[in-house]
Amino acid sequence: MRKLQNTISNLFYSTIVSRKIEDNIFNNIFGHNNLKQIIQLALRADRPVHVLLTGEPGCGKTQFLENIKVRYKDKAYFTIGAHSTKAGMLDYLFEKRPKIILIDEIEHMPAKDQAILLSLMQSQILSETKYRKTRQTQLKCSVFATSNSTKKMLDPLLSRFVIIKVEKYGYVEFKEVAMNVLTERESVRDENLARAIINKVWDKSSDNANIRDVIKIARLAKNMHDIDLVSKTIFS
Repeated sequence: MRKLQNTISNLFYSTIVSRKIEDNIFNNIFGHNNLKQIIQLALRADRPVHVLLTGEPGCGKTQFLENIKVRYKDKAYFTIGAHSTKAGMLDYLFEKRPKIILIDEIEHMPAKDQAILLSLMQSQILSETKYRKTRQTQLKCSVFATSNSTKKMLDPLLSRFVIIKVEKYGYVEFKEVAMNVLTERESVRDENLARAIINKVWDKSSDNANIRDVIKIARLAKNMHDIDLVSKTIFS
């Protein structure tokens, strides 16, 4: 009896720990709380759920995919839509059988790869046909993708996704996200320099402020003069 109680207690504790770990997946992403919850529900679902994040460049879509990749490691496969063929996506899926497929900028994926992905999402069957060569396997996995636009995507493929529009950050959110990226990922130790870079990017392009521009300047600029020089070139 005691052994059974201990087993139940351990299982309950493991579930709580697992849930807490999953809840921490997106802690470094500012805001988007509803979106975080939806993605976590999709990750925990018993059956595959496919999620597409759309929105303008710089709204933080890719970071969601990167965080999932870090959390699930070998269980997740990450690729960029335009590089899906070059990266050997199909070979990887057949050999490694990941539980999660992450595709950044899926709208640039070639139509033939979109068709293969559609078949997988519809039937959980991965199939490839080449000259004198056919291979097929059953693969249960979820697809999480991002796109700046859906114009180049096949309509049947779009219909398989839960589509969520990611809104752009306002100044407060943008500053918070950019500061976190510079101090944590880019190792910028001078917070005054980091703030100056962030403010410069926002002042020059508030309608289209992009974290990638903040990173570009941070990697080149070591002082205020450098910030002005680099920003004039980038935003000219």
